[in-house]
Amino acid sequence: MHRRQSISLPLFISFLLAFVVTILPMPEVLRWWQPAWVLCVLIYWTLVSPDSISLPLAWCLGVLLDVFLGTLLGLHALIFSLSIFLLKRSRHGWHRQPTWLRSLAVVGVLMGSYLFQYVLTLFIGGSHQGVSYTLSFVLTAFCWPLVYLLLNLHKR
Repeated sequence: MHRRQSISLPLFISFLLAFVVTILPMPEVLRWWQPAWVLCVLIYWTLVSPDSISLPLAWCLGVLLDVFLGTLLGLHALIFSLSIFLLKRSRHGWHRQPTWLRSLAVVGVLMGSYLFQYVLTLFIGGSHQGVSYTLSFVLTAFCWPLVYLLLNLHKR
């Protein structure tokens, strides 16, 4: 029980900061370049402490993000749940893999989530923002090691 209590505060603070950074007002041009901070934090905690992240929690965080961003209700919830499901399903032997291979797997999950969001947005009649999705994905992929390192500071 002590381990769970020691993780709950950093977990809460990291999600709070991810939401704050995500919903900060910014110019329309830069909004599409914004990394998926909440998804990165969700992936981090799924990898580091899989018992503290559940599919219902990922779903709730996604719905909350949809409400804050004004996007289609359930879009981020579905993306977060699918991403966490895939990570949890493939996490056996995760820590035995080299760091570069784990990072590549995370980038694969991020790419899948962005592609899924893009296809879903086109399917429901959203605007074609292919370049914007690509730039946001690339920026998120580059920010992933930074997010991992910053959130790993809680272990020290």
